[in-house]
Amino acid sequence: MRTRYTEEGGAVFVGFRICCDEGEPQPDGHEVDAAQFFGRDELLTLNPAMELSRQIALVGLAAPGVELVETDIPGRNDLPYKAYTVKSLGVE
Repeated sequence: MRTRYTEEGGAVFVGFRICCDEGEPQPDGHEVDAAQFFGRDELLTLNPAMELSRQIALVGLAAPGVELVETDIPGRNDLPYKAYTVKSLGVE
């Protein structure tokens, strides 16, 4: 999850870790125009990709977490984001 608040308002991202036993992701054609599964190596080189989304996905692919970690991530126009991610066992 991430949140950013400014005088103009705020935004929240929530990332979920899920298991998919079968099928392919399908975009809804309204808010999402494409949907695809990516592995860790693909995420590292995916371009374009918002760095915050990349980091959330990489954490989600790691081992189950044990700790919530707050991280400052630069945003557009120098407005920072606060990212709250799960720190996984054995991952620095």
